[in-house]
Order: sequence, then structure tokens, then C-alpha cells
Amino acid sequence: MAELEAQKLQRDAETALKKAEIQANEQQFAEEQAFRVRQDNRRKAKDEQEQSLTARVKKYSDCLKNVLPRMPADPGEMISFWDTCDNMWKKC
Repeated sequence: MAELEAQKLQRDAETALKKAEIQANEQQFAEEQAFRVRQDNRRKAKDEQEQSLTARVKKYSDCLKNVLPRMPADPGEMISFWDTCDNMWKKC
């Protein structure tokens, strides 16, 4: 009789341990899913930010910053500046 009770207690302990392991695995899975969702949300927000008009204008202005010559402050040099820009665009 004592042996049967000991076996029952052992099975109960094993069952409780398995339930605890399953619960821990489910919790870990839920945390991983939440982490993935947060990563996806961040990635989507970054993509949307990169696609905004302001971001695109800044990107293109940064690209052109070192390509085009600086606009002169002297109005007499403006014709030369626009001729230079026009020639650059024709070459591209």
C-alpha cells in the first residue's frame, strides 16, 4: 500500500513538473512572439519614415549637395552658375 502511494506521489510530482515545463515553454513562446511583433512594428515604422516626402527630399538633397556647385551670392555670377548647372544636367 505504501508503495502504491509512493508511486502515485511520484507520478503526481512528474505531472506537476511537466505542467510547469509546458507553462514555462508557453510563456517563453509568448514572449518571443511579442518580441517579434515589436521588431516588425519598428521595422514598419522605419520603412514608413523612410518613405515620407520629407525623408526622400532630404535624401536627394544630401545626394546633390556635393554634385552641384554652390549658388553665388553675386547676381552677376548667376548666369554662369545656371549655365554650369545646365551643362551638368545635359551630360547626365
